[in-house]
Amino acid sequence: MGDTPGLEPAADVGAWLQSRKTDQVKGYINQVKDQHRKDLLPFINERAQMVMAQRQERDDLKTKQYQRWIAETKARQERLNKGLRGIFDRLTGAHSATIKLNEREALNCLHRDQEQRDRLILAQMTERKDLQTRARTIRDRHKVERQHLAKTIATYLKRPKPNIPGLDHASRQRNRSPGLSFDR
Repeated sequence: MGDTPGLEPAADVGAWLQSRKTDQVKGYINQVKDQHRKDLLPFINERAQMVMAQRQERDDLKTKQYQRWIAETKARQERLNKGLRGIFDRLTGAHSATIKLNEREALNCLHRDQEQRDRLILAQMTERKDLQTRARTIRDRHKVERQHLAKTIATYLKRPKPNIPGLDHASRQRNRSPGLSFDR
């Protein structure tokens, strides 16, 4: 028979098929990864917006509490008499009573502010937990999809190489009919 022009050697065809199989598997994996990124993108964006909004809420609360603390401290200081009246208050003990009252009020204000911060933080944690729960559901689904893909790919790669007639030279020789015969 001899050489057949235009036909690739069987080893080259087999290598080409194997590389094509690998490229195809990589393509499937990349498609799944891209889809998973797209699925999580809304959650990532929502989380980023939530973080910024919550940070702003905490900063606003801190600023308002600071301004209120300044105003309340000023009001407490104004209760203390100055000058001759202040000296008279010290002699009668009214000054120390006012100082103790101011200290109790300042402590109560500190506790009030701490409770406000704690309530805000708990509300923010609840809001974040809801988002995390929804994202975890998507991640769990992705995990199942990746496991299924891995199992499918493993099955695909373990399959034996296809036995395509005509790829190796010996099988071409054996399967070839004698062709036209001029015998009668």
